[in-house]
Amino acid sequence: MINYETYLTEKNILTFEESLEIYNQLAIENDFNDETTKMLWNKLIESAVSYAAIRSRWHLYSREERMEKDAGRTASHNAFISSLNMFCRFQQKNGLSTAWREKLGDEKDCRKKIGDFACFIAYIYGINAR
Repeated sequence: MINYETYLTEKNILTFEESLEIYNQLAIENDFNDETTKMLWNKLIESAVSYAAIRSRWHLYSREERMEKDAGRTASHNAFISSLNMFCRFQQKNGLSTAWREKLGDEKDCRKKIGDFACFIAYIYGINAR
């Protein structure tokens, strides 16, 4: 059984509260009436949900299935990181704060943490779709 308390004992994690803070920083300053903002945001959300779907099933797969699906999982994770970076560059270009990106960390050292954030985004969108 996997639980949140076990997760919190691991290194380089993102708590629910930290995830919410980053998400709010990401969303609060943007003009969602702007077409480019909407397009980049939707790409970010779609890539987060896609990656989270794969990651959430990971413990259900056999070892063989994991080996078979690993390249696709990595590609999906990379797509999410790319969408985050594109959104960050867009915000920088428009003079908006990108402190949220720094909190997620470098993709070389914080891939799991960034993946955790994708799962948080999928959670927020899933809950709000009721």
